[in-house]
Amino acid sequence: MTLPTLAKQMALRTSSILIVKLLGFFARIPLFRILGPEGIGRYQMVYAFYVLLLTFITSGFPTVLALTTANDRNQGWRFFKIISVLFVLLGGIASFLCFTYAPALARMLGDSDLTFAIRCVAPTLLIVPFLSLIRSLLQGVEAYGRIAVSELIEQIFRVAIMLALVVLWVTRGSAIAVSGAMLGTFVGALAALIFLVLAIAKRPVEGLYREKKFGIFAIGRNIRQLFHDSYMISLSRFLIPISDFLDALIIPRRLQDAGLSFSHASALYGEMTGMAATIIYMPLIFTAALTHTLAAKLSSDWRSMQYTSFFRRMRLALHIGWIWGVGSGVVLLLSSEQLSMLLYGTTQAATGIRYLAIIPLIAGMREISTLILWSIGRRKEPFNGLLLGTCCNLLLGYVLVGLPGFGREGIAIGMISFELLALMWNLVAIRKYMRKMT
Repeated sequence: MTLPTLAKQMALRTSSILIVKLLGFFARIPLFRILGPEGIGRYQMVYAFYVLLLTFITSGFPTVLALTTANDRNQGWRFFKIISVLFVLLGGIASFLCFTYAPALARMLGDSDLTFAIRCVAPTLLIVPFLSLIRSLLQGVEAYGRIAVSELIEQIFRVAIMLALVVLWVTRGSAIAVSGAMLGTFVGALAALIFLVLAIAKRPVEGLYREKKFGIFAIGRNIRQLFHDSYMISLSRFLIPISDFLDALIIPRRLQDAGLSFSHASALYGEMTGMAATIIYMPLIFTAALTHTLAAKLSSDWRSMQYTSFFRRMRLALHIGWIWGVGSGVVLLLSSEQLSMLLYGTTQAATGIRYLAIIPLIAGMREISTLILWSIGRRKEPFNGLLLGTCCNLLLGYVLVGLPGFGREGIAIGMISFELLALMWNLVAIRKYMRKMT
């Protein structure tokens, strides 16, 4: 893989992710102005719950599928067929339980008015897992063009339906309006899935579908290998949405313990996690494109023992992540009020942006170091780092957020500690492993 080819793929992924993220980002401007901080807080609660369920269904299977397909397309196709059946079963069960027990789940979130919004999540759990699976298969064969178009279609439909339903339903209350936002997620995913199925049917991917025989013993061997490879990646994938979901349970309650009303607590939670965090994590678009493009290449280099190429790409990724993270943090720190005013029509999120300005550097380096560890087979290490960060985040969030007048600061310290501890653990693990090799 030559550098110009890598640069072209990086440019394609970066531009597509940028367009998709910008569409979602700018959609939050009218969404915030319609719903207000309290409505955004409710949206974040439901969305954190949705991401937790989605991660439970998909686990680490899409990542394993992409890495496996990059090394062996026939093996990737076998994995795809196995995981597809699994996703249909898990998605159906999760969708049914989510719809049936929505009232109890809403009470668990601390807001019984969110019952309808949670029920609107149910059909999405049938579509999105399979959509992520197809994209992972295409990532393994480096068919980035189709992935990019499907992501653009998904975001256009999601944003259009979301805003339309929120405008129509906001007169019935913010909880019902949030339900419209969740239905937009379903429509967008369905549109993207239809596009990919039709695109692949019209023009099959080269190198797939060759295997004709697929006996029961082959199925057994592939299932064992599949679950073995995805086990630690699954655990790592679980921790971030679990942490977000627990934050949604703990932070609003601790803010109320500190003397805030429910409305004020929801607004502050939405301000930090829905407004400031949205701006803060925007620079990770570039980091996501970098890791998405390098995932198959790093895994292939390591398995084929092309260590010179592997280390060259690893150092390049770390250097790019460091430079990009520092530059992004400085811009966010110096332009916090302007960004908040430009995007939300208020400087309310400026303080949160300043508090969290270091996160693009830390989170970006964490994602790159996680990819490196996964590529060399050290899949347990990122999980250990995320587990440590999650425990610290929850502890600090519970203690600090409950202090009167320390809500924003407590949320920010918890978020930064989560990313920082996970990154430090990854870097120490990489250094130890590389020393053993030398």
